Amino acid sequence: MAEASQPVGDEEVWEKPVSEWTVQDVCLWLQYGPLQDGAGLVQAAYTHSISGRALLRLTDSLLKRMGIYQEKLRRLILVEVLELRLQQELHQLLHITDGFGDQR
Repeated sequence: MAEASQPVGDEEVWEKPVSEWTVQDVCLWLQYGPLQDGAGLVQAAYTHSISGRALLRLTDSLLKRMGIYQEKLRRLILVEVLELRLQQELHQLLHITDGFGDQR
């Protein structure tokens, strides 16, 4: 599912839509994905129980409340989350339109 940001790890996890990720899945993505957890993001996600659904709803102010104070890091996180959100929306649109071209 998260093809462009697909980390190393359990392939089954990355096949699921991001909105279905568990807190553990999010922590794996933060640890092995594009952010490589250089700033304790895994601990913050675990402490605040950030599931896939919550990940997709993160905002700058929520990241600050989670203790992520570096503006550059917050922006990077939000860009990566936006990419995940767009991938999920594209997947949903393709699923909705799947088969419509064959109907007449």
